[in-house]
Amino acid sequence: MPILGIYLSAIGFLLGIFLDSRTLDALGMPLSMGFGMLMIRLDTWLSGTVVEIITVIQKFFPGYYLFDIVQKMILNQNFNNALLRFGLSSLMIVIPFVIIGIVQHQSPVSGGITND
Repeated sequence: MPILGIYLSAIGFLLGIFLDSRTLDALGMPLSMGFGMLMIRLDTWLSGTVVEIITVIQKFFPGYYLFDIVQKMILNQNFNNALLRFGLSSLMIVIPFVIIGIVQHQSPVSGGITND
């Protein structure tokens, strides 16, 4: 599971850059619960409309495919498709954060010294 650890560390690092310490303290538990819920596949033991909606949302996050990879490895099945989807969903999540970081880094800083 080191890939998932790297993924979550990258998200945590970027959140740490963009948010102040009070905001991170306040959001720590809800963010942990939210990311935890995105990694647990409810469709394996529950059914219904709400579970189907949650499953559609979960497919945008890597935890959904990580479950498939582990399950297929246990059953000695081919997991290449799930691994590809895991990588793509990881990129879909990390790339917007990187773009935001680049844009914020390149924006001019106001309040600097001017030459009048």
